[in-house]
This record gives sequence, C-alpha cells and structure tokens, in this order.
Amino acid sequence: MPGGPPLTCHFHWKLENFATMGSSCWHCATGVPRHCFHPQCITANGMERGVFTINRQIPGPPIHVCKHDTIVVDVENEMEGLGSTIHWHGFHQKDSPWMDGVPMVTQCPIAQGTAFRYQFSAVEAGTQFYHSHTGFQKANGHYGMVVVRDPADMNRAHYDYDLSEHRIIIADWTLDMVEKWVPGIQNDSMRVNSILINGRGRYFNETTGTRKDAPLTVYQVEYGKRYRFRLISSGSQYCPFQMQ
Repeated sequence: MPGGPPLTCHFHWKLENFATMGSSCWHCATGVPRHCFHPQCITANGMERGVFTINRQIPGPPIHVCKHDTIVVDVENEMEGLGSTIHWHGFHQKDSPWMDGVPMVTQCPIAQGTAFRYQFSAVEAGTQFYHSHTGFQKANGHYGMVVVRDPADMNRAHYDYDLSEHRIIIADWTLDMVEKWVPGIQNDSMRVNSILINGRGRYFNETTGTRKDAPLTVYQVEYGKRYRFRLISSGSQYCPFQMQ
C-alpha cells in the first residue's frame, strides 16, 4: 500500500521432474478441453515430454510484490540426481550477492533432497525474470516472472489497469529434453518446434500433418480500457522473438 511499511513475502517452491500432457491432464489429449485446465496439467504444445517444473507449473509461480518488500523463497530440490539454482534476473543484488543464484560462483547448487532459502530486497521496480542457472533447466521449464510494483510509478497515467493476469512470457519449445540439443547432432530433429505463451502453444508439423490443438493463453479485456501487459522473453535457443 502507498505509504505503508515494506512487507516480507514468503514463497515455497518444489523443483521436480514432471511431464507435459501426463496423467494430471486426464483426457485432454483425446479432445476433452476442460481436462486441459486441471490442476497440475501442463499442456505446453500438446505433445508429451519430460520437463522440469516448479510446483508442477510451467512457467513457475509468479511473484508480485511492491518496491522495498523482502522476497523470501524456500526452494526444495526433488529432481532426481540434479543440482539446481535460481537466478533473479533484473535484481542487482548489491546488498546480497550470495543470493544471485549462479552455481559455483555465488553459491553451490542445491543438491537433491535439500533446500535453500533465497532472501533479498525488491529494490528494482519493474518486470523481472527468474530462471534456473543450471544446465538446460530453464529451457525445460524452470522460469517465471517477478513483478515489483512502485506506488510512485511515473507511467501510471498511461494505463487504467495493471493486473497480475496480464503477463506474457514467451518461450521456445522442443519435442524432447533440450539436453539433446548439443554440438555434434547432425540433423535438425531438435530444432525449436513451438512457441509457448505462458506455457501454452500448439504443435504443427507441415511435413507429416501432425497437429496438436492444445489450449492457448487467452486474455480478458474491456473495450476502451487501457491495460498494462508485462512481457518477458524466456528464449533459450539461437533466434530472437519478433512480436507484434
């Protein structure tokens, strides 16, 4: 609240191996749309594959705080045989460099079966980005958005609403774990296959005609109103996004 004291905002995350279009999606893949929105159903581009999740979500849970609040995130690693860290992209961490989440530089990776507490001040207002800084985990699902609102936002006159659901996280997506995208592969089977918006997209293969009509992200707006949309690129491969 404007003029109020800073708050401490506490979150608990669990990192896990999981699957898109898995058992949590029930009959989503066979044409029952309502099943695609069951809790823990991750549709991605409609194709089944292994993923890394935070609280069984892709993208991971969004964080919404105000400037100068304290962010506390307890990260529990339950991924089989893998260490992990979370990097807070956009936070300068001048007073807490040990919370920057770069493995073997600012911290040791969080080992399987252990937990680590990230705690830092949300000094930098705006739309920030968190992601795993270990291996290819970001490309396999470990990413999300942090919104730090400033009660004294100078752009406030340019929009009517700044709603938490009006976020756009773009990600490229492959048909298999991105670990297979390494130097030495002599075919294009691991090229980017789909683009996801907030974890949702569709797969279409022009050669085979294979198509998966997974649900897309839909935004609700009112005609004549001005909305602030916050945009993050979680691209992991070699080509930038062009959005219009």
